Amino acid sequence: GDFLWKGYQPVHSEASIRYEHRLLGWLATRELSFATPAPVLARSGDTLARQNDGLHALFPFIPGGPVNYAKLANMEHTGAALAELQVVLADYSTEPRPDMAGFYQLQETHSAISDPFRLQPTSLGLPTAEPFASLLAWWREEVAALQAFLDGPFLGLPRQVIHGDFVPSNTLHAGGRLTGIVDFEFA
Repeated sequence: GDFLWKGYQPVHSEASIRYEHRLLGWLATRELSFATPAPVLARSGDTLARQNDGLHALFPFIPGGPVNYAKLANMEHTGAALAELQVVLADYSTEPRPDMAGFYQLQETHSAISDPFRLQPTSLGLPTAEPFASLLAWWREEVAALQAFLDGPFLGLPRQVIHGDFVPSNTLHAGGRLTGIVDFEFA
């Protein structure tokens, strides 16, 4: 068959990549109308190979090409596939992914924003002049309101794993159907 040899950039830790591989292996055992990339086990039973230039993994090739945004059917298939994927992911363990914050952890939003509640123009290397001062004052108000929601009603909502980076460009299409969903590195 045809395969892809993926080299991982040092963006995610090995533990985070292994989480992704467990998720992808689990998805491969579920009935879906499209493929997801399932890492191939080596003879050692591992899905990761350590090379001089970092970590790598082997995946079966998923046929298809990029989405054609001009074709309404492609966009309809993309929406339907996301709905199908979310239903299946509802059954996956909500164990936290190593080295990745949940959307509810505002202080972990981005490494450049260590304290979103006190964000000032100088925190981002911006001048203290307008419009930056007003925009970041608005930001602080919004973050405070969001934190109040997170500390209250949000806690009662159901939780589930999500794709985390679902955009039409992370889908593959061929023969008038969606053939695959890829790029689970932020699930």
